[in-house]
Amino acid sequence: MKGIKSVFWVVSGLLIGQTPLSAQKLKKADKVLASNIALDDQNLSRDTTQLEQTGIAREWERTSFARVTHVDEGKIISSRCLLSLDGKTSGAGEDFFPLAGSPDGHAEGSSGISLNEGGLPWIYDLKYDLEAGRGNPTFDIRKKLGQKAVEAKNKGATALLLYNSSKLADALTFDGKDKQAVYPIPVVYINKTLSSRVFKDPTAYVDVSLTVALDEKAYDVHSVEGFIDNGASRTVVIEASLDIGGGGAALIELAKLLKQGGFKKHNFLVLGFSKGQERAALLTCLIDQHALSADSVDYVVNIDQLGRMDPMIPELKVVGYHVPRGVP
Repeated sequence: MKGIKSVFWVVSGLLIGQTPLSAQKLKKADKVLASNIALDDQNLSRDTTQLEQTGIAREWERTSFARVTHVDEGKIISSRCLLSLDGKTSGAGEDFFPLAGSPDGHAEGSSGISLNEGGLPWIYDLKYDLEAGRGNPTFDIRKKLGQKAVEAKNKGATALLLYNSSKLADALTFDGKDKQAVYPIPVVYINKTLSSRVFKDPTAYVDVSLTVALDEKAYDVHSVEGFIDNGASRTVVIEASLDIGGGGAALIELAKLLKQGGFKKHNFLVLGFSKGQERAALLTCLIDQHALSADSVDYVVNIDQLGRMDPMIPELKVVGYHVPRGVP
């Protein structure tokens, strides 16, 4: 693999600002390689998402293409989500969390722990529902909560604050990918530590100020993929961030070497992606690239690591990603 070692050696020096060998000692082929990398770096710096404009697509197999994949990871709790009980603010995601499917909204007022009144947030103990459903295999607390939220809305409630004073598990968590549950009013769950302190007197009133806010976590993954199919049983993934010019430039030249150098023991997936999106880009590619399977990928080489190398000790950092079973 002399050619591959050469590109790693030359690129490592370029990325950290000093060539490991003087220009006079570089072989002619290495000088050409260094010149190509510098040119590739300039092209990438102009438009980091258009790797194919450099012409490398013509060097790869017919399956080389640019892709923009929209990734929707559901909802996340916004920093605007706040709960104050008797003037003390609680942390969203720690002391309480909104249920996925809860609408954004604000509600406040002095609410009775055991007395539910119209025009105010309601405070509701899950204890009685959990006890009633104990031993019933068809009991679904989330379905029950959907019914309770509708009932509360119809009776004038502006929000629903849930807690569980029993020892029975309720299994409620924030699941941002849950798109089935839909509540007509803001619904939040308060953990035992906070609820046992604030709601210990069932005859008391609590000053409530609640703001529920959920944000969408969605983004585009920009990637460029080239699959060199040598008919081998195992595949090596070579990846680099297109936002880091040196890594993207090295990816281009390494792809050329892999294509032209006769390395037939492996297939090669060459993958460029937006910075910080390597895992999403890799999984998206594996799902769509039917020539691959989770078990056929030997390892992943991240070329971005070249920029952190000692010029006198050229080495690569090989990073691996867990690929879920069942990926085609």
